[in-house]
Amino acid sequence: MAEEKEGKIPVKFVKALEIFVVVLIGVATALGALAAYFSTLWSGSSISSYNKAIMSMSESNTMYLQYLNDYTSEDLRNLKDDLLYLQWKNLAAQGDEDADYVFSRLSPEIQADLTTAMESNGDSSGQDVMSEEEKAWEQRMTELDQTFEDSQAIYDEAQAEMKKGEDANGWGDKFTFSTVLFTVVLFLAGLSTTTEKSMFKTIYTGASFVLFVYALISFLMIPFPG
Repeated sequence: MAEEKEGKIPVKFVKALEIFVVVLIGVATALGALAAYFSTLWSGSSISSYNKAIMSMSESNTMYLQYLNDYTSEDLRNLKDDLLYLQWKNLAAQGDEDADYVFSRLSPEIQADLTTAMESNGDSSGQDVMSEEEKAWEQRMTELDQTFEDSQAIYDEAQAEMKKGEDANGWGDKFTFSTVLFTVVLFLAGLSTTTEKSMFKTIYTGASFVLFVYALISFLMIPFPG
């Protein structure tokens, strides 16, 4: 007659335990491989986002430097026009023939304003309000402001991509940790198949199942890559 018990644990229970371990090993192996695959996908997504962020940041910095350079150039141009304008007024008041040369060095907008003023008022000293110059200045400032806004928008996009890269990297690390957990589950389940003592077999199986449940919950709480 076949022995109904192995030690104090029924043989049927031990056989069922062995079948359960085989199923557990199969499921843990599949989930571990899937976790490793998802970790790779999130790592690739993280690298892609970081690269996009770096490129966008570089473009933003380039546009911002262009903005600073153009703004500085406009300030220097205005300073130059102010100095030339004062010099022209003095020369024109003195009737100096060099006044025409200095006048030609002024920006086209200021020349247009002064010409209009002299034609309308007959005043060789010109006028203080330079409408054409102001219009040109407003247009240049609008263009510079647009460059600055575009630079800021690209910078914000770079920050968003950087955040996406950080999130993807973190989720990839979590899937890597899940892979480790499933590997430990396989280790404990494997130990249960190597021992002949039913008590140790039960302990190893129970420990591997508890860890499997924890690993499965952790796995399901991580966003899957799209």
